[in-house]
Amino acid sequence: MYIVEYIEIQELKDIVDAIQSAADVKIAILNNERAAIIGEYDETLFSEKISMRLGTDDVKLGKIYVYSDENLTEEKRNALKFLVENSINNVIKKKVINQEKEAYYKDFIDKSINMMEVVKEKSNALSKIQSKQKILALNASIEAARAGEKGEGFLVIANEVGKLSAKSKEINRDVAELVNDMKISLEELEKNVDLYK
Repeated sequence: MYIVEYIEIQELKDIVDAIQSAADVKIAILNNERAAIIGEYDETLFSEKISMRLGTDDVKLGKIYVYSDENLTEEKRNALKFLVENSINNVIKKKVINQEKEAYYKDFIDKSINMMEVVKEKSNALSKIQSKQKILALNASIEAARAGEKGEGFLVIANEVGKLSAKSKEINRDVAELVNDMKISLEELEKNVDLYK
């Protein structure tokens, strides 16, 4: 893992510059390979050194070293450590959390789009059944008409099946429109999630 995945180097430099000028200290930030990202790493330059991790509990990115010419009191050491760790690592923690949220949302969106595809397939299957119902109702009406008076009861049933077929077609069309609208909304949401990387 590289620090630039979590925080821009310029953003990091700005934080370091602000702390260095406010606290009259020097800060060096090293990556996991102990190469300096910001500042110089030289333990012999200063009398006091505070070291702390760079990153979060789950994401180890390197070390932060704070150097000072003066002997630091325990209170000042703790204050500097708190300030540096929170200033830098909180920015990184927010980025890590945002990446985790982004992954969660993308997964949710992908699953939802897949479910929409399944619903769309089921809706298409219902359309085929509805078409067969319509044909069946038409055939039943024709047979009822041929049977004459004896087929009147059958004609009533055929008409009801025809009405059910028409209602099924209407509902199925509404479901298909809703599925399409939901899919478009999810795709739009996915694009917006990508914008906030």
